[in-house]
Amino acid sequence: MRLLRKSAWSKATVCFAICQALAAYGMSLLFNHTGGNYRVLFGLGAGSLLLALAIDLVAGLVKPRDLKDA
Repeated sequence: MRLLRKSAWSKATVCFAICQALAAYGMSLLFNHTGGNYRVLFGLGAGSLLLALAIDLVAGLVKPRDLKDA
C-alpha cells in the first residue's frame, strides 16, 4: 500500500510539474503575442480567481450527499 501511494504521489507531482510548465509557456506566448501587455495577463489571473471564488461559493451551498445511501 505504501509503495502504491508513493508511486501515485510521484505521478501526480510529475503531472503537476508538466501542467505548470505548459501554463508558463502559454502565458509567455500570450505575453509575447500581445506585444508585452501585462493587462491581459492580469485580467486572465483576475478572471481565474473570480471563477475559483464562484466555484467555492457554489460548492458551499450544495448539501453533501450521505455516502451510506450511495
